[in-house]
Amino acid sequence: MAGCFDVMQHNASFDWDTRRNTYSAIFAGFLFFFAWWLVIDTAVVFTPTGDWNNWYFALAVSCSLSMFMVNSVSNRALEGLYSEEGVLGVKGTRIWLMFGFIGSFACIIAGIWIMFGDYVLQKNDNPKWPGVAIFLHTLLTFIASLTYKFGRSEELWD
Repeated sequence: MAGCFDVMQHNASFDWDTRRNTYSAIFAGFLFFFAWWLVIDTAVVFTPTGDWNNWYFALAVSCSLSMFMVNSVSNRALEGLYSEEGVLGVKGTRIWLMFGFIGSFACIIAGIWIMFGDYVLQKNDNPKWPGVAIFLHTLLTFIASLTYKFGRSEELWD
């Protein structure tokens, strides 16, 4: 039985130096997809029973909007390495990034609030999973945002 795997060809080496942007984009995309899949699946399962409020999608959309705000600013614009100032300039891009991170942290706090306030601390016999799902959505979207923002290298584009 051990001889079966001797014939298989495999390349288990990862080229982190030149493929860093690809790997971080794939990982961030997977986290973002999985986060949305959790929320949509939870809404489909728990909306008919009345244990899910569809207003929670507002939190999911605002979390995604914060992710796009964070990732729309390039690292070169933050450092002021552009010869042109652009629309916002260096201070404007830093303020835009700050509002993106404030939105991301606010979404995580709101996810924790929903999880505990509507599901965990309730005395009745309701399912706890919808609260965990909305919290995991905000957390996974935030991790995907950080992975996509700081996992890539702009030096490969030069």
